[in-house]
Amino acid sequence: MHSQSSIPVPCTTERLRSAVRQYTFRFMASPDKKSFALRVDPVLWTEIERLAAAELRSVNAQVEYLLREAVRARWKKIAKPKPSNDPSG
Repeated sequence: MHSQSSIPVPCTTERLRSAVRQYTFRFMASPDKKSFALRVDPVLWTEIERLAAAELRSVNAQVEYLLREAVRARWKKIAKPKPSNDPSG
């Protein structure tokens, strides 16, 4: 005999709606993030998809990661003082 806890509970409409709301809320874009349309070369998009899959990210998260990485590298480049050609010091 099955114990009462192992008997599947029928899925009610309200339970299903609740589950869908929880799932949707969990995976919706953050309301504080800016969204915008971006046209990307199909070959580049394929490479981004491959990187995302390899690093277990969504394509959107991969694009955001790559943008952050590029901005960080650019700021480092800007912040480096240029060597002086002045022989006096």
